[in-house]
Amino acid sequence: MTCLDGHEMAKAGRAGPALRESPPSARSSPAASRPVLVAALGAPLTSIALLFGPAEYFSLMVLGLIFAVVLAKGSVLKALTMILTGLLLSMIGSDLETGAERMTWGIPELSDGIGFVVVGMGVFGFGEILRNLEQPEAARSSRPR
Repeated sequence: MTCLDGHEMAKAGRAGPALRESPPSARSSPAASRPVLVAALGAPLTSIALLFGPAEYFSLMVLGLIFAVVLAKGSVLKALTMILTGLLLSMIGSDLETGAERMTWGIPELSDGIGFVVVGMGVFGFGEILRNLEQPEAARSSRPR
């Protein structure tokens, strides 16, 4: 959220205040600001996590996908499309159990899968390109000379 709000503030000519108001990474997480609490709960949470098997992991994944549909704004069809696209992209790479390559089409660079950062930058870049194509004069006038 800091990046999104900071970008809007920078476009309005307030980049300095946007940088000053951004929280340090240690304070952005409630757990990171309380290391004693994290240390105290580490052992009990680890013993619970080690009890998880395939059924529990599958249930958590299905629950996460259901939350994604419920929390998505707009149409359910768009949310389902988003989820299926994410699942298909996550299937690219080597299988963790067998080591067999899935959906790599003989390209060695895809054997490690597609990185989250690469996909995120591509999606934001693609959206920015579409926005600039939609409003070409506004994009030209906002560029520094």
